[in-house]
Amino acid sequence: HPPAPQVLLPPPPPAPRRMNPPPMPRPPAGAGAPAGACSSGVRASPVLVSGRNLFVDGQPVFLKAVAWNPYPVGSLGADSGPPPFADYVLQDAALMQAAGINAVRVYFAISDTSVLDTLWAHGIYVIMTVYYDSAFDSVSMAVDRVCAVGSHP
Repeated sequence: HPPAPQVLLPPPPPAPRRMNPPPMPRPPAGAGAPAGACSSGVRASPVLVSGRNLFVDGQPVFLKAVAWNPYPVGSLGADSGPPPFADYVLQDAALMQAAGINAVRVYFAISDTSVLDTLWAHGIYVIMTVYYDSAFDSVSMAVDRVCAVGSHP
C-alpha cells in the first residue's frame, strides 16, 4: 500500500493579546474621573486582538459594518443634534441583519440601552464614537458616556 498523504495544517495563530488603550494622563483636580474609572460594572470578557484577528468572548469575529447615523430625510443632520436612534432602530436593525451586517459605527454616543438591546438582539455590535478633549466634550464627559453603557454586551 502507498503511504497515506500528509495533511499540512497552517501554524496556529499567535496568542491573542489584550487590546488596551494607552494610559490616559490624570485630568486636573475637579476635571472628572480619569479614563477607565467606571464605578459601575464593565464588560466581563475582554475584546482581544491577535494580528489582524478580533476576538470577542474568545470567539473570532469578522466585522461587516456600516456607518449608522439615522436622520430623517430633509433634516439638518448633525446640525440638529444627535440622531433619533430610537425612532429608527427597529426597522434599520432588521434591514441590516438581513443584509448580513454585524456592526455599526456611530458618530454620537448611544446612551439609550433599549437601542443597544435592539441592535444586540439582531447580532449587531456597536462601535461608538466618544469625543473628548474638544471645545464641547471633556475627558470626564467621555468617561461618563463610556461608563453609562460599559456593562452592556
